[in-house]
Amino acid sequence: MYKLIAIILLLAGCTPGERVLVTRASENGRTVFDSRVTIGELSARFECRVSASGQCHYALFDPDCTDATCSKPPLQAFAVAAGGERTLADPPHGVHVCMRSEAGAMTAACTPGHAAGTPPAAP
Repeated sequence: MYKLIAIILLLAGCTPGERVLVTRASENGRTVFDSRVTIGELSARFECRVSASGQCHYALFDPDCTDATCSKPPLQAFAVAAGGERTLADPPHGVHVCMRSEAGAMTAACTPGHAAGTPPAAP
């Protein structure tokens, strides 16, 4: 029923429950990372506007998994080329999103880390 109401509101030009996440980074006055994620009830759009590495890397976590103490692996992880975008249908309600320019495993605290369920690399 909720999705039906969301579709009707969308057709009327409304976007109920939409969240927009923007992450930007600059070095020496130059933008090196700029990503925008728009999460709605029916879809999520991941826009990689600028990335010094050439890609924006995303990890989607369970809504209850928001810090480094969470050991759950990401629900999904993927990359989008700079200047590109990707749309996912039916994102989990309240999904926690991490984004960065470097490839590699991310923790739910959105920091580089070992993949959940595997030990960290030896120093």
